[in-house]
Amino acid sequence: MAKRASLTAAAKPRVSNLTLSLPTIEDWESAGELQMLAVTAIDPSPYQARESYNEDEIVALAASIEDVGIIQPIVVRPKSDERYELMAGHRRWLAAQRVGKTAIPAVIRTLDDRGAAALSLIENLQREDLNPMEAAQGLHRMLTDFQVAQKDLAKLLGRSKADITLTLGLLKLQSDVQELVKQGKLSAGHGRLLYRLPTAQQRSLAGMAVKKGWTVRRLEEAISDSKPKSNIESDRAKDPNIQRLETVLMEHIGLPVNIRSKKSGVGSLTIRFHSLEECEAIMERLGLDPEQYQS
Repeated sequence: MAKRASLTAAAKPRVSNLTLSLPTIEDWESAGELQMLAVTAIDPSPYQARESYNEDEIVALAASIEDVGIIQPIVVRPKSDERYELMAGHRRWLAAQRVGKTAIPAVIRTLDDRGAAALSLIENLQREDLNPMEAAQGLHRMLTDFQVAQKDLAKLLGRSKADITLTLGLLKLQSDVQELVKQGKLSAGHGRLLYRLPTAQQRSLAGMAVKKGWTVRRLEEAISDSKPKSNIESDRAKDPNIQRLETVLMEHIGLPVNIRSKKSGVGSLTIRFHSLEECEAIMERLGLDPEQYQS
């Protein structure tokens, strides 16, 4: 039986799925040939998702290497003229140079560009080395430059398709707001609320959130307060129990949630999304099998 199309199939042309041809992910640091390589024969990867490194972390790692040596090898792939491209272990490579190491243990793997990009992204995501914006940019590159289907990328990284969709949404933030997320002044949760707003409001609320140290929930309240109030809520403050339910749902789904209720108990639950991809992400977060809503 032919596979049914997703919700987004009618909205845009479907790109054929291309599955990554990577070895078993659990063995990605052990599969391959182990050698001692000169640190000067290794070049940084153009697919490295990290844009910067914490200097204190490099210093601490260098001190550890000086004391006990390099316990875990880096991963490289061969280039021409006896040179190698670094795919995993950038911090180890940098720290080794800090303490004057001339050689470093390395696992040599033969991978194409797509495999190299995926391996670099996997390493950083598994070790939570990337800030949310770097993660979003790495995911976007896999989807666009290498035409990896989103469901295949989610499977490869051990993350849900919903999580991939919500992380990619951060790329819709204005550049100065993205910088606040990169610097850790705003979280991914803040960013997921802000990117849906008009430019001026996005920047204004981002600045307020940083200045006043707002939580994600407080930012959602500020966004809600800036909108016209309905008759249901204008006459009385929202029930704290309702607010708590909204917070729980928002944290679970990763998108703005609004619950409105009358004194009689009748009300409505609204979950806002800005694309069919986000709608599918909501369904996935709610535990629905795609077979239940694909047509």
